[in-house]
Amino acid sequence: MHKIPITFYLIFLLSTINNVVRSSKEENIYTKSYENYIIMRVIPSSMEKINLLNNIYFNFSNVYFLRAPSKVGQFVDVMLPKEKYITFLKILSLYETKYIIKTKNVQQLIDDEKHKINSLNHNNIYLSKKINKNKNKFNIKQYHSYEEIYDWSYEITTKYNNICSIENIGQTYENRSMIVIKIASNTNQKNKKNKKAIWIDGGIHAREWISPATILYIIYELISKYDSNQEIKELVDKYNWYFIPVINPDGYEYSRNTDRFWRKNRNGCKTLNNKKKHPKMNKKGYHQGDCCGTDLNRNWNWAWGTTGISKNRCSDIYLGFYPFSEQETANVKKFMEITMLNLHFYLSLHSYSQILLLPWSHDKSKYLDDERDLRIVAKKAVNALKIKYGTNYRKK
Repeated sequence: MHKIPITFYLIFLLSTINNVVRSSKEENIYTKSYENYIIMRVIPSSMEKINLLNNIYFNFSNVYFLRAPSKVGQFVDVMLPKEKYITFLKILSLYETKYIIKTKNVQQLIDDEKHKINSLNHNNIYLSKKINKNKNKFNIKQYHSYEEIYDWSYEITTKYNNICSIENIGQTYENRSMIVIKIASNTNQKNKKNKKAIWIDGGIHAREWISPATILYIIYELISKYDSNQEIKELVDKYNWYFIPVINPDGYEYSRNTDRFWRKNRNGCKTLNNKKKHPKMNKKGYHQGDCCGTDLNRNWNWAWGTTGISKNRCSDIYLGFYPFSEQETANVKKFMEITMLNLHFYLSLHSYSQILLLPWSHDKSKYLDDERDLRIVAKKAVNALKIKYGTNYRKK
């Protein structure tokens, strides 16, 4: 079968994207609608099809890859507006690529989620009676605003000050404070500084709300059960625990109030709180729509700019101007260089894909010296998850 050059369809796809962005200015500026957005599950059966999807993934904005192309036979989830659906189907048809429709209207999922959040009736687990301005208690099993998370964090460090402390490590572009919560006991004072450190962070991608919520729950378990659970007491006595519930507070709040699928930080985005310009930004200042912000997970210095990135500012995987160009990653870097001199374990929590990633993810042919130890720990983790929840993981 004769194939029309893929460039034609990609150019057409890009033109429809631009039309969508222009028309969106007429919509409510406070809430981005995903009415009639479709989620497709694509199954690439060859490297040619992987390369096709990667070409779209790396070079075109407003085509949301919820699960990125990685391996032949492994599904890829793509979200796109209905007006681009036919064009995308033509591309898949030309390359004889299988797909299924997972969701016909993403906005309905968002509305359902809002309804569930508003009507949650879990058995409440409270640590505070005065955490919110309206004096509602803090439910550890609900999603919370960054302000609520911030206030709760300071309150629990006051209540559990024998094992819990907090530090402000810097500001974001919209002048929110980034906080690190430390949990450590006062036992073995002589070896306190030499205790191995465990670092756990979340919320680096704004839309992944379950990540900060999970960290809050881990913190709650450690501090509330320290005196009653011997296993937890031993873990707190043995290690210094460091948590950042939300590395990306600006993006997190934006995903809560404006765009549910926002992923990046808010560098260069024109908002009420953000009055700063990046030194390399043009004289016009701020960027509009999706064409601002940086994927903080692509802004670290290790193998920066080598793979899995885009240099298109409008892309969800835009890498930034240079390593640690973003205030959030620079704040973490500075804190870790000063404080984390005895780092033993680093875990970053994400959501959507049911995977446990070991370094290095940028190059599958390279391994750490302690790769065998990492695999042993990973195997124990997946076995524990299977026993607890029945989740099955397979080696990739």
